[in-house]
Order: sequence, then structure tokens, then C-alpha cells
Amino acid sequence: MVSGRLSQHRVKNAVNYISNFERAVSHEARKHKVDGLVCGHIHRAEMTTIDDVLYCNDGDWVESCTALVEHFDGTLQLLHWTDQQHVMKDELELEPQVAARGRVA
Repeated sequence: MVSGRLSQHRVKNAVNYISNFERAVSHEARKHKVDGLVCGHIHRAEMTTIDDVLYCNDGDWVESCTALVEHFDGTLQLLHWTDQQHVMKDELELEPQVAARGRVA
């Protein structure tokens, strides 16, 4: 039972540390009059607004398999590899059908 309490305490400390970090960097970003910021390597991917500042954390590729991408129109998107695997699989399954429809007889 002591081990369970110790684990809960460590998790709570980690969550508090991350929340404090997010608030601190958002405060600094606002102080420097920027609209947003991109951070990484905290292993918790997230896009959120903190005190009117866009906070983006791309997580990490090893544990959470996440990445932050910017589209041509300037919008940002947080990608989760597990979600993308399904999209890629669907596209690969559709590819032969699309190719077959495009053939000239």
C-alpha cells in the first residue's frame, strides 16, 4: 500500500511540475507580447490557450508518438501516430480503387 501512495505522490508531483511549467512559459510569452509558443520534450502533447497565449507542446515521438505540423495555410495540428496509422491504412486501401477508376479503356 505504501508503494501505491508513493506512485500517486510522484504522479501528482509530475502533473504539478508540468502545469507550473506551462503557466510559467505562457506568462513569459505574454510578457514578450507573442501570440503563442511551441515547446517539446515534456512528453505530454497538447495544444491549448493559457492566458490568451497559444501553448503548443509536440510531446515526443518515442513514447507518445506525437508531432506538431504546420499546414500551408498556417494552421497548426497535433498529430498522433496511432490516429494516422488508420488514416494511412484507409488511404492505401482506397488507392487501388482510385487507380482502377482512372484507367482509360
